[in-house]
Amino acid sequence: MSMVCLLAILLPQPVVLASDIPAHTLVLVTNSDLAIKRFPPNELRKLFLGFPIIVDGTTLIPLRNYSDDLLKETFLQKVMYMSERHYDRQLLSLAFRTGRSRPPIYTDHNSLIQALKHEPASISVIWFKDVNEDNALRIIQTFKGRVH
Repeated sequence: MSMVCLLAILLPQPVVLASDIPAHTLVLVTNSDLAIKRFPPNELRKLFLGFPIIVDGTTLIPLRNYSDDLLKETFLQKVMYMSERHYDRQLLSLAFRTGRSRPPIYTDHNSLIQALKHEPASISVIWFKDVNEDNALRIIQTFKGRVH
């Protein structure tokens, strides 16, 4: 075995630590009791448009986090792929056509965190820096890329 191969095996591999993730990275979170994996982008969009998404017999409850203007804009760009105006029109149109209610809006960060902790089927987006260390919330997905 060559020395280069031996070094590649023996040297520790880089590990991505929580401290390596920028604080203003958007993450999808849920109650730690909900056993859910990563979402395909189209399913996540459907969820936040108010379509019922059922995972293991549980209907997910999307909570819109509007507690921070930058977070809201990042959510619209990285999750919904649409402007706020277009998103609002889509929600209104679907509510009229289907009779479904629009996902609730949270403008207060602490209220959102409490709702996520107390409603096992709830799901929302928050900044990585706001994920509590008390293990009541679980990160499902991280949205990479620059915040615009």
